Amino acid sequence: MIIVGVVFVALVIVVVLAVVLGGSTDSAVLDLGPVEIETSAAGIFWIGAAASFVLLSGLLLLRTGVRRELRHRRELRAARAAIAQSDTRSTTDADHATDASGVADPSREEGPSPDGEGGQSH
Repeated sequence: MIIVGVVFVALVIVVVLAVVLGGSTDSAVLDLGPVEIETSAAGIFWIGAAASFVLLSGLLLLRTGVRRELRHRRELRAARAAIAQSDTRSTTDADHATDASGVADPSREEGPSPDGEGGQSH
C-alpha cells in the first residue's frame, strides 16, 4: 500500500513538472454552460488540481466527522451500559445484603425495626 502511494505521488510530481515546464501557449476554452473561461492548458490543469484538492479535503473532513461521531456514540453507549449495570448491582446488593457470616445485615434491610418503628434502625 505504501509503495502504491509513493508511485502515485511520483506520478503527480512528474505531471505537475510537465505542465509547469511545458509552457504550452495554446489557449483553451472551459465551457461551464452559461459561463466560458478562456485560459491555457496549464490553467485548466490548475483548475482541476484545485477542484481535486477541495474534493479530497471535503472527503477527509467528512471521514473525520463520521469517525468522531461513531466514537462518541460508542462512548455514550458504554457509559449508559455502565450506569445500568451499576444500578442493577446496587439493587441486587440491597436485596441480598448479608454480612461475611451469611446472615442478613439488619442495618441494610427495610421493614420494622426492633423498637417497633418502621424503616431502618439507627
